[in-house]
Amino acid sequence: MQILKLLRNEGPTSRIDIARKIGITKAAVTIITNEMIEQGIIYEKGEQLPKGNKIPRGRKKILLDVNPTYKMGMGLVVDGGFIYFGLCTLKGDIIEKHMNAINPEEKAEDIFAAIEKLYQDIMYKNDLKPGLVAGLGVCVSKEYYGMLKVNLEPDGRVDYSGLQERLSEFVAVPMAFGTLIEGVATAETDYNQNYEEERKDILVFRYAKDFDCAVSIGQELYHGAHGKVLDVVHYKIADGPECGCGKNGCAGAVLSQERFLNRVKEVYSPEKTPILWEQTSGLFPKVADLFRDPDYIPQDMPVLKIFRDTGDVYLSLFYDMVLFFDPDQIVLFGEGEAFEYLTEYIIKTSQGKPADFGSKILARSEITLQNVFLAAASLATREFFINKGGF
Repeated sequence: MQILKLLRNEGPTSRIDIARKIGITKAAVTIITNEMIEQGIIYEKGEQLPKGNKIPRGRKKILLDVNPTYKMGMGLVVDGGFIYFGLCTLKGDIIEKHMNAINPEEKAEDIFAAIEKLYQDIMYKNDLKPGLVAGLGVCVSKEYYGMLKVNLEPDGRVDYSGLQERLSEFVAVPMAFGTLIEGVATAETDYNQNYEEERKDILVFRYAKDFDCAVSIGQELYHGAHGKVLDVVHYKIADGPECGCGKNGCAGAVLSQERFLNRVKEVYSPEKTPILWEQTSGLFPKVADLFRDPDYIPQDMPVLKIFRDTGDVYLSLFYDMVLFFDPDQIVLFGEGEAFEYLTEYIIKTSQGKPADFGSKILARSEITLQNVFLAAASLATREFFINKGGF
């Protein structure tokens, strides 16, 4: 496990460097890694290149790395009216992915039937036996909890046992469960192959229907003593609407997409927002779809002001998070042009100020809707490959 974590975090590494960094003898590392090579878990990638023009003396270091195709990872995400299902390598290279729309009229059994078909098709087309799959990661958004037999306990914990029991009727591989934001945080560290980039401590924020955050310290998800670390949804950041907890100005209420759209609705008219009015034919329900359009750019001044006000609130929140956690990165996960505009505004506005961190700390997530199944797959890869030493 320690060797796999080291290779995951730092990339290809020689036996002598593994011994030095883990703190065991080179002889022990040689025995363990030779066994891992025989099993196919890792492989010898080649000689370590010398730095600069200096010619190394003695035996050259042979670099070891994870064999990405030793096993496959599977991911299932049910979120925002879609089923996302896919297959990838242990390093997150996509082999196959699918996105199926969920009709509002569909019932739970319709969704389970669609998931079963996707699972069976991927196993058959890729000639996979259960032993060749590390596991299936599963992430379900709150709107589908009741339908898919997921229970939210009074203490805030999520009970996936009902969903696991139902999926076990056709899934023959181990399953790992977690929230989508936890999956994104795991994928950002485990599937990031830019080893020169320091990303040990990260905060991941989601801009979507459900505002959420995950904390990863030392490349491990951190939940706190009671599973409520950085309960940012109820963190007071500004004067604003009442939250479900009874307080005013909580981040979840102030930065929710519902409040954002309500603010736009207040100014939505042919006089104040003529461009938006024309783009949506005077039908406000079309505004939300337009904001998800990758080609949309806000042009009416009242709409621009709402975007910038929202960006300023995010910026205030991020300043606090930087002071509290001092992370290597704050990663923004979202969708649509509205998210892109907000991200760009936040980064530009933060630069040049006393607490300038925009270009240094803020980053867009590499997980998008097109590859979001990777967030779930990373949970399975972490639990059933990394944490079990490949076995």
